[in-house]
Amino acid sequence: MCLNSAGVRNGLDEKTIRVTFPAWHLAAMDRIDLVSDTRAMPAITAILVRPETVASMTDTIELMPGRLRRRDEPAPSQHETPVPGHLARRSR
Repeated sequence: MCLNSAGVRNGLDEKTIRVTFPAWHLAAMDRIDLVSDTRAMPAITAILVRPETVASMTDTIELMPGRLRRRDEPAPSQHETPVPGHLARRSR
């Protein structure tokens, strides 16, 4: 979700996501800058999981603060190299 519209703050933030999707499981949320050749646009990324999905997939997915992963895949290393060409960077 972009935090600006036509270069002006639009009032959207993490609270907007929580209020809009109160029953959904918030698996991860992070502020990032969407980077182009000439500028960076602040945004929020969120992974939201429907309540019925959480209930039906507890054997398949692992929901932890800041992460959502399949149980049949190995846990990512904390020292993994970012994917080249990734168009987002974390806001500081």
